Amino acid sequence: MSMGEVCLILAVLFSAVCAKNYNYSCVFRFDDNEIYDLSSLKRDKAPDYTYREGEYLYVINFCRPTIKRCSGIEGGFASVWNGTSFECINTIGSGSPRVSYLNEQNKFKGIKITYSDFASTLEIEIGCDQSFDEGVLMRAQHTGSIYHFFLKSKMVCRNFAVPATDTWTGVSLFLIFFTLFGLLYM
Repeated sequence: MSMGEVCLILAVLFSAVCAKNYNYSCVFRFDDNEIYDLSSLKRDKAPDYTYREGEYLYVINFCRPTIKRCSGIEGGFASVWNGTSFECINTIGSGSPRVSYLNEQNKFKGIKITYSDFASTLEIEIGCDQSFDEGVLMRAQHTGSIYHFFLKSKMVCRNFAVPATDTWTGVSLFLIFFTLFGLLYM
């Protein structure tokens, strides 16, 4: 195997690893080029964010499936449990997210993240509140197959938005370099 072939294989493998992680990205880019990084809201250890409403226990996480698993199976970004028997009722929140502002006329209010699949819709509304360093789950509810989670966090306040730039990232340059290197020396 030539050095060019090795470089090409490495470039393809590296890009596949990056593509797999894209589904769980915590970085959301809006049409007006504002970027929100919600990485600090992600919980890698128990507990997930939880909220009890009547007979239901709502569970949610960011940028990864919930730690609390339905029947031991990794599922979506949220789930609903029977609040008495603690049996899993539904796992929700898969697919690619759609993002929007809570109020297009006043973008300082917060953001909304929506996940939809063939069975349900998960809507996560995160309101701007400077007094909450991390996210706080304030309310959760569902109507039919539409599940709403309402949180507050300073991470969606406009002063935490990162201005978008169209510069080349190190990963992009690395992939281009090794792809071209591999093609030239094959």
